[in-house]
Amino acid sequence: FPSHDIYRGKPAARIIDGDPVITARSERTIIYPTADNPLPELPGWINRLTHRNGQSLGQPVKIWTFRTADGLPLYYEARYEITDEETGELKKEPRVFTYGKRGEEPAKWSCMHFPKPRPIYGLDVIASTTGQVIVGEGPNKADAIQRLFPTLAATGWTGGTNSVDKADWTPLAGRKVILWPDADAPGREAMKWLGNHLAGLGCEVRILNTDDLPKGWDAADAINEGWDTAKALEFARSRKGEIITHNPPRPEPEPMPIKAPIRAADDYTPNTDLSPVGMFSWPIVTGK
Repeated sequence: FPSHDIYRGKPAARIIDGDPVITARSERTIIYPTADNPLPELPGWINRLTHRNGQSLGQPVKIWTFRTADGLPLYYEARYEITDEETGELKKEPRVFTYGKRGEEPAKWSCMHFPKPRPIYGLDVIASTTGQVIVGEGPNKADAIQRLFPTLAATGWTGGTNSVDKADWTPLAGRKVILWPDADAPGREAMKWLGNHLAGLGCEVRILNTDDLPKGWDAADAINEGWDTAKALEFARSRKGEIITHNPPRPEPEPMPIKAPIRAADDYTPNTDLSPVGMFSWPIVTGK
């Protein structure tokens, strides 16, 4: 199989029973699928994971398949939902499953992120279209956007807003792109970074304005509220911002030169006369 660069990672969960997931940092090579050698199905232990606090995650409520540009399953993101034992609130717990091997060990699935840069969601749809691409925060939002805009390509990334810079965005190079942030500060900041990054890849990028929407509102909420394509088009046209101009990052400042320590002149002889007159006759120490 073709393989990715070596990746050093750590697990995001452990198993109650059965074969253990990776428990220590070590070298791991990602296995890519081919038409003749697709990846095996996800193992049953994904239903037996526990949270770091020991609470069972149960079965995933949904699993998203990240595919290659040829449509072959490459890795998966699953969403678990657990009830916070202290607050009683329902919490979303995402996990990523990738297929790889260590050294001469047999290849297997592990609860571990894909190496950086991570393939984005919907590569097969992106490769099969030439029009605009709409980006949401993660595969769930991308699926909602795809339902609202079935003739366009929708995509997202894995790992949340803090991981937007860990994804491989080169498949969008030169495309017209609309960014749909969640209605919150982290979402807008992530899309602001992505807009500038994509502009540097030759994309024509616009960001939808979500400033006045309920906190956290997103494309999935639009689906739940019964939106159709016509309403989504009206929303996008009325809220798209100006085309983003690429602003290259500032170069790192050069380190300040280290000055040589001041040393006494070679012909300096300390004055041991501590009288008032003698003290004023001390020579000035200079360096060479």
